[in-house]
Amino acid sequence: MIYATSVSGAGTQTTPSASTPAKAQEILGKDDFLLLLVTQLQHQNPLEPMEDREFIAQMAQFSSLEQLQNLTKAVEGLTRLQTDAVLMAQATGFLGRTVTVYDPRTDTEVKGTVTSVKVFDGVPRLVIGGEMYDVANVLEVA
Repeated sequence: MIYATSVSGAGTQTTPSASTPAKAQEILGKDDFLLLLVTQLQHQNPLEPMEDREFIAQMAQFSSLEQLQNLTKAVEGLTRLQTDAVLMAQATGFLGRTVTVYDPRTDTEVKGTVTSVKVFDGVPRLVIGGEMYDVANVLEVA
């Protein structure tokens, strides 16, 4: 759960936020969380300081947030690699085969034998008659 913390002269008060998790990811990152924690510590009432348990809990939340962000980046990278591998496997499966592809540049269908596969802009493309076509535009395989 995401918490909104208000800081006042009488101490700090933490209440559950109505934000959704997706919206919270857009608003608060790990740097924002750390800044909020530091501000909370700077403005706390010296007569009623934050308890050790609260501080440890907030540091644990910070650590969890950082680990979750790192995990998300790693999963995104793996997903990208898997997608690239699938596209390359699919493209090489067309080698030597006669295919019909849609060419969006000319709004026509092109039929020919796939002579090679080239990676252009990070995406495997089928080479037919010296021209490159997207694997997604294959209409028929003979």
